[in-house]
Amino acid sequence: MTYFKNDQFTISLVSHFLFLYEDKLDYDFHKKTILELLRICSKEIRIFPIVNFKGKSSGYIENLMNDKDFMNMQISIKRVGYEFMKNANEMMNNTKIESFYS
Repeated sequence: MTYFKNDQFTISLVSHFLFLYEDKLDYDFHKKTILELLRICSKEIRIFPIVNFKGKSSGYIENLMNDKDFMNMQISIKRVGYEFMKNANEMMNNTKIESFYS
């Protein structure tokens, strides 16, 4: 847990960290990190890219989309105009439907 207040930020941008390292950081790490970002952000989290270093969509994406702990969040995948490696041209947009920690 960080020392930031609940909803202290409006948006969080996560770049080139989550999902890329799924072979080193397990699902629980990804889940806890995103839950903490949801706690400190009032509106949304954007994560780019959503592939691993093999250029394949992370196996954690579907798990997150079906995880009951994320029911108060709308998760969407959006294509972006930048591709820094093969297949790395999508981001995950996580928008809060209601506050997680109010």
